[in-house]
Amino acid sequence: MDYIGYSLGNLIYSHKKKCHLFDAFTGTRTKSPRLIIDKRDDPIFGALTAPLASPDSSLLVQAGRSLYEWKVGSESWLNQYQVDWPIVQVASFKGEIMAMDYCGHLFRVRLEPRFTVQKLDAVFEGSILNATWLVVCDDTLLLVGHWGKSFQAVWLDLSSRPKWIKVDRLENWAVFVAPEDRSQAFACKNPERWGGRSNCMYFCGVGEPLGVVQLGETVQPPDHMETLFFPQAEAHERTICRCNTHLGVPGRVFSQSAEIIAPLP
Repeated sequence: MDYIGYSLGNLIYSHKKKCHLFDAFTGTRTKSPRLIIDKRDDPIFGALTAPLASPDSSLLVQAGRSLYEWKVGSESWLNQYQVDWPIVQVASFKGEIMAMDYCGHLFRVRLEPRFTVQKLDAVFEGSILNATWLVVCDDTLLLVGHWGKSFQAVWLDLSSRPKWIKVDRLENWAVFVAPEDRSQAFACKNPERWGGRSNCMYFCGVGEPLGVVQLGETVQPPDHMETLFFPQAEAHERTICRCNTHLGVPGRVFSQSAEIIAPLP
């Protein structure tokens, strides 16, 4: 099996043109129908649009240069859309799906009444971030990533021309990221309730299983080298379709509220 993503508590693999979703905590498997695609193509990225238990849950998968949708529980793949670069990030935001490709291009994806993908030419006010993840905090879509030796964040302003605006604080939120961009980031509100810290980034460290640093604060050695060069998921290369270290929470948590997320023991 080839690893193609981690989303909403599920590890996603592909095997013989089918996708297999494994709950990372219970081991429960959900299997998709076979993709009818060219024999030279294989799934290289997968992400859920909503928790598996939700009636609105779909699996988005890229194979070759096409993006496909499977309505979870249905017997066939419904749609396809041509894309230029590998998709590496997906986030559900205000009833829509936002996606980002390997080159940092942002897209608005609509599944109903028909499958459409619209490119948003969002500009950066300030420096462009590296090794980025999309994450939703309440009604705000953030892009978190690296600038220098620190984690930084920008939020998406759609009031006029789309633009990314620098965020100085995460306020009462903490954001968790894993060391590759096919794994979707997630956010936790009021982390002090379980002993966590607000305005912080949690990541896979070097000396410890879990690193933590305030937004904008310099990541100290040896972790700064590890996080600064988090391996980018060049998903078009099948040789990297393997599972790396992840941070995760049970899938059932996403069916309730991001506010109750607690760290792994």
